Amino acid sequence: MRNPKKLFAKLAKKKQDSRLDACVNNMCDDANLTAVFRNVEEIRLENRPTPSNLKSDQVLIRMNSVGICGTEIHLLTHGTFANFEVTSPLALGHEGAGVVVKIGTEVSNLSIGDKVAIEPVIPCRKCRHCKSGNYNLCQVSIAYVYAS
Repeated sequence: MRNPKKLFAKLAKKKQDSRLDACVNNMCDDANLTAVFRNVEEIRLENRPTPSNLKSDQVLIRMNSVGICGTEIHLLTHGTFANFEVTSPLALGHEGAGVVVKIGTEVSNLSIGDKVAIEPVIPCRKCRHCKSGNYNLCQVSIAYVYAS
């Protein structure tokens, strides 16, 4: 098995498109630069379309940073995580921080310009894992992920 840190470093150094290079350096405003898992040991930086039509209870966040966690590492090295096998391209990064740039009409607890951190998993808060503080092990949790 290859070293995941080296694989991510290789991705960061790979020049795929001069437009993406500019976006990596924060020189374009319309970018939605995304690390996309394609296959075991293969991820690509892609400029994906920015979601334009939000539901009334959703917000759009301009991400400033996104972490890479054990899920992505396991996915990159094995092609699976938990009981989920990836069979199509998957946008990586589900733990991050950014700024709210658009809000749905029913959103009342956030405003444009608010700085936020995201964790798209909602645990049940009732099982033994949740009650012991290990919500990441909750078998009933719901993960909210936007994929385009």
